[in-house]
Amino acid sequence: MWDVYQHMQLRGVRASQAAADRESLSRDHRQEERIDEIDDRIDRILVLTEALWELCRDRLNLSDDQLNAAVNAIVDRQRLAAAAGPVRCPSCQAAVPREMTRCQFCGTETGQAPETPFR
Repeated sequence: MWDVYQHMQLRGVRASQAAADRESLSRDHRQEERIDEIDDRIDRILVLTEALWELCRDRLNLSDDQLNAAVNAIVDRQRLAAAAGPVRCPSCQAAVPREMTRCQFCGTETGQAPETPFR
């Protein structure tokens, strides 16, 4: 009788493991699909960025050096903002991310510039 009980227990464990394996494979498949979607979006963004730069360069007579200077200025601004950390709400003194214009706790205006539409 004990052997039958153990056999049933093993069968249950194997079935549970098989179900877990199927779920894991399904989750892996969904993650791979999501990664493929993100890769496709990045590729489209790169093509769009290159097309926009070519239009700006050709129609506005901008140089690659001017583009590089603008990119470097933006990177420098972002580094400075990240290094400065969050601001304090003037009302409740909570830490508020720099990109937010209002405190997420009390709603008070922080005085920060609104985020650009490009983020």
